[in-house]
Amino acid sequence: MNKKGIMFATLTVIVMAGFVMGLSMRKEKILEETKIIEVGKVPEAVLYFALEEEKIDFFIQKAVEVSAYKALAKLGENGGLYQLEEGCMRVEKSVVWTKDCIFSGILPEIFFWYFEDEFKEYVKEYGLKEFRSDWNKDENGNYVEVEGDVVLIHEGTSYGFESKVKYYLDYDFKNYNRIKGFALSCVRKENENIEISRNYLYEECRDNKDFKWEIALDENKEYVLFNATSLKPYQGWREIRIGFGLPK
Repeated sequence: MNKKGIMFATLTVIVMAGFVMGLSMRKEKILEETKIIEVGKVPEAVLYFALEEEKIDFFIQKAVEVSAYKALAKLGENGGLYQLEEGCMRVEKSVVWTKDCIFSGILPEIFFWYFEDEFKEYVKEYGLKEFRSDWNKDENGNYVEVEGDVVLIHEGTSYGFESKVKYYLDYDFKNYNRIKGFALSCVRKENENIEISRNYLYEECRDNKDFKWEIALDENKEYVLFNATSLKPYQGWREIRIGFGLPK
């Protein structure tokens, strides 16, 4: 099974485990609210549709959260780029930032392209294909909104409902410019002191307290390779890492 398949399987287990824990209590509540108990008869289709709707809504919420995290992680792994364009190159898996290859001013939109790729894979695996995604911003910040129509069929009876999730992204895309500024300053100061020390310490970055820095030279010592990682996990997941290289 590939990594995406493993991730999907793990997500499905988490979703189902959380759903099953509250299933019995929710079942009794549905029966009581619809007064099925008073009638003394359980319409199976009604109960099935009510529980399936809750399960799918819960799955969509978790799929959005996982897709957002994975999109941020991929954006960072690729130095803020969606794909390598003309003038770009990789050195030891790191995108090299130069005047001809740098992340754009539309990082939120590029994040959303990654998000759509991830989210579509999850809903497709679950058999939900008619979902639409949008990227917006309001006074509360950037958010992803997904919605779609779901049709359930049980013993020849059909039931349709709309599932809609609004998810605010807790991430500052200005981090990319901050990290670029730190890294360029580190390389410049190291080059200014090249006659004094040839240890390539890049101390300004290593002493920076806003991110955790990993710095190394490539095999041919032509590029400085950086990994700048956030200090806190993203909403319970792992820390977001931004990887890139700069000409030495």
